[in-house]
Amino acid sequence: MIKWKEWQWPVAFVCLCLGFLIAIQLQTQATLKRSSTPYQRSEVLVELLRQSNREKQDLTDEINSIRKSLGRQTAASEEPDMRAIAIEFKRAQLLAGLTPVKGPGISIALDDSDQPVRSLADADMFVIHDTNLVAVVNELKAAGAEAIEINGQRIVGNTAIRCAGPIILINTKQVAPPFIVEAIGNQNNLMQLDMIGGELDYLRGLGLKVSIDKKDNLDLPAYEGSIVMNFAEPTGGGD
Repeated sequence: MIKWKEWQWPVAFVCLCLGFLIAIQLQTQATLKRSSTPYQRSEVLVELLRQSNREKQDLTDEINSIRKSLGRQTAASEEPDMRAIAIEFKRAQLLAGLTPVKGPGISIALDDSDQPVRSLADADMFVIHDTNLVAVVNELKAAGAEAIEINGQRIVGNTAIRCAGPIILINTKQVAPPFIVEAIGNQNNLMQLDMIGGELDYLRGLGLKVSIDKKDNLDLPAYEGSIVMNFAEPTGGGD
């Protein structure tokens, strides 16, 4: 059984009314043809015309009333949905990191050691690596960070942090020390990164430069990389 939507009933009624008007006109023409004299045809024409005008006016008034009612229903039912969709869209953009954000949080500064390197074998121990940045980002997420950026590069779900020779790439952009990692969230929770056994404590133990501070107002940029998906598609029957 076909289930009609609410807006289809008024439209069907309007179509029915229009069909009824057409039927009246056809009936009027048929009656005129059956009349035997010009006088009779004239009287019939006048009477049918009056009746048709009355019925037409009644139907016109009814159609206008239905249109107004339909317009009010549409405004009442669709506008809140559009507002809800707009709110949900902005929320999705916020969660995806596609909009700039601001708020309280922490700032972490990481830099290579200035201690003299005694051998090439020890050189890697005195610089910040991509794995160190990934570890810090993961600890920030675990602490409840709502937004993270490193040297102006917003960290999102498909952000890649990897080493490329003497430099580090974040979102395919080259970044170099010092690395400034900023995160928005509950400051007390985020400050727990500065704990014994954490990544920051490990880097300090290597002689690398590490500092962490609370910031009452941070401004983080939006993610500017590609968000195109060529193979992944939504599931669950969504449009």
